[in-house]
Amino acid sequence: MGCSNGGQQALDFALEHPTRVLSLTLVNASPSGWQPQGEMPPLLAEMIAAVQAGDRAAASELQLRIWFDGPDRDKTKFSPATREARRLASVMNRLYIERGAFSFPDARPLAPPALSRLAEVKAPTLVVDGLWDWSENRRASRFLADGIPGARRIEVDGGHVAPLEDPAGFAELWKGI
Repeated sequence: MGCSNGGQQALDFALEHPTRVLSLTLVNASPSGWQPQGEMPPLLAEMIAAVQAGDRAAASELQLRIWFDGPDRDKTKFSPATREARRLASVMNRLYIERGAFSFPDARPLAPPALSRLAEVKAPTLVVDGLWDWSENRRASRFLADGIPGARRIEVDGGHVAPLEDPAGFAELWKGI
């Protein structure tokens, strides 16, 4: 199971080592080789500038607005549980920012990338698509579900990091699957 970039890595692993993967859950992930279309999320350039300026607090808050809140959700209307999850995500995210762990270059990218190899996935696959995620991430979820044989796509009432918002609800997804 992997969320976002972790989902991309899980998918690449499943393609490189198909006998070592019993099932695959991809949460708001995109396949390696994926090229987003259109404009980047408006806050992303602002977040990159905050990182470059060394403003860790602003960078962390912008990341939360991009990946936790999503583009169309009003955080003032979050339930108490979601507000608490966001607070905890903020604590975790600050560590991420302070350690400069935005991305780790893939030393050996999958060749060819997963984008052109989805039909090779043998493991039963669940694609989780957050209703409040960015449109390009939602497009990637549909692409994965359509391209992986037998994949099942479900929508959840959450953003890009849906498992952080409602861990118990997220765990319930597997009941009856």
